[in-house]
Amino acid sequence: MTEIELIEAYHEKRLSPVEILQIEERMQTDVAFAARVQEHLEFLQNLHGLRKHQKRQQLHAKLNVFHAELLAENQQVSSKPTTQANNVLAFEPTPSTQKQTAPQGRRIDLQALRHKYLRPISVAASAAVFTFFCTLYAVDYTSSVEKKQLSSYKQLKKEVDNLKNRQRDLEIKENNIAKQQEAQNQMQESRFGGTGFAVASEGLVVTSYHLVQQKPDSIVIESNKLQNFRYKADLVYYDEANDLALLRINDSRFKGFGKLPYTFKNKDADLGEEIFTLAHPKEEVVYGTGVISSQSGYEDANNPTDSYQVSIPVNPGYSGSPVFDANGNVLGLIAGKQADSEGVGFAVKSNKLLQVMSELPDSVPLNLPQQNKLSKLKRTQQLKKIQDFVFQVKVY
Repeated sequence: MTEIELIEAYHEKRLSPVEILQIEERMQTDVAFAARVQEHLEFLQNLHGLRKHQKRQQLHAKLNVFHAELLAENQQVSSKPTTQANNVLAFEPTPSTQKQTAPQGRRIDLQALRHKYLRPISVAASAAVFTFFCTLYAVDYTSSVEKKQLSSYKQLKKEVDNLKNRQRDLEIKENNIAKQQEAQNQMQESRFGGTGFAVASEGLVVTSYHLVQQKPDSIVIESNKLQNFRYKADLVYYDEANDLALLRINDSRFKGFGKLPYTFKNKDADLGEEIFTLAHPKEEVVYGTGVISSQSGYEDANNPTDSYQVSIPVNPGYSGSPVFDANGNVLGLIAGKQADSEGVGFAVKSNKLLQVMSELPDSVPLNLPQQNKLSKLKRTQQLKKIQDFVFQVKVY
């Protein structure tokens, strides 16, 4: 049943009490639906009044036809000569009584006409007068009802418009607040943002410790490639000396990463070996290439051999990004750059990362990937698969 059919059934009381109650409850909660019901009910009432008016007009027309027939018949009778052949009411007077009976014959004719037509004409005239006044009353009553309904409709429309305006103002206000909050978040992210990547299917992500060492209120893992991928994470373990932090996604909606396509290399890379990385200095992932330029990293570190020097340009937001060899094995993760040199960065070696993960408590589940699925793929295909496991780390 369409909405119009439902309203008409409601108007004609053809619905069950339960259906009537449902419609009236909906009218109380749905202003737009109530306006449509009111408008259609007014239309049906006006249509009903119009039909009544049309019936009265039809009766009036029939009476007019009847009056015209009576008038024509009266004129026809009056115009006929008073002869015996043509007028049964007249008689042929004798010569001796011609002066006395001729006027009497004419009076008999008038009386008969009056007797025959006066009463029907009076009834018809009374009916016409009654119909005229009924029509005037109906038109006046209909006009009054229409004015009241129009006034109610205008008042209801005014209230609906006011509700719409208040709703629009509220939406504008909420949008402005959301934009301000987003701007504030972006300012925070630009100062406290970095990169992380999955190390186990259970929701473990590794990043640089210096991103989270200030004990932030909230850590969020995001991906612009995966739809609706935005989860809160907790810091579960860290190694301050090697600038490593392990995060675990803490959200009931998260169902796991699935099988990781890469593995972790447990031995040092060769000098000059080609490498590449994926990082999140902004919302979109950024691809960079270079080589292992030194098998030792920071000179001032406690153990410089725990990191590489790499020729990949390192910018803000690169901290925590993975470093891969040509076959898609993880060699380490970016830890920082040399302040007085361009194109010189440092990466913590993957064997140090494996050591830190081996020290996780038993309460943290860990299943490292065992098979590399990237070794036989072209670089573009490797990047497509890796992107699902490299994330932006936002610290609030």
